[in-house]
Amino acid sequence: MDEAKYRYWSSVYTDYLIDDISDELVNDYEGGANVADEFIVEEEYVRQLIEYWIDNYTMGNHKCKEIIDNLSYDIFEDDDEFGVRPDGWKQAGVWALDHAIHNDDNIQAIYKLTNEKLQELWKK
Repeated sequence: MDEAKYRYWSSVYTDYLIDDISDELVNDYEGGANVADEFIVEEEYVRQLIEYWIDNYTMGNHKCKEIIDNLSYDIFEDDDEFGVRPDGWKQAGVWALDHAIHNDDNIQAIYKLTNEKLQELWKK
């Protein structure tokens, strides 16, 4: 595996994820989320949003093949986490992306960026 390529694409996908999920949370707030003094989001909800984002981002075999190539994911080997080979391009794309970006550091980054965006909103 080309580590530099993996780190680059992992970072690119992470940036997309963090920004998109943060925008979704801000939209939730603007859409009338019941908020008193602060906007609190359960971590489980953020994890669900990440899963939905990955599922939507991997629509189509072309996109999945691109992700697999960018992240140097080997679709012919058993996955380290799941212990089996992916059953197709979609599953391989989802697993590759999930391994690259679904982690606690990114959840914290989503909270941080969302808080910054909300602070700007509240200043208006």
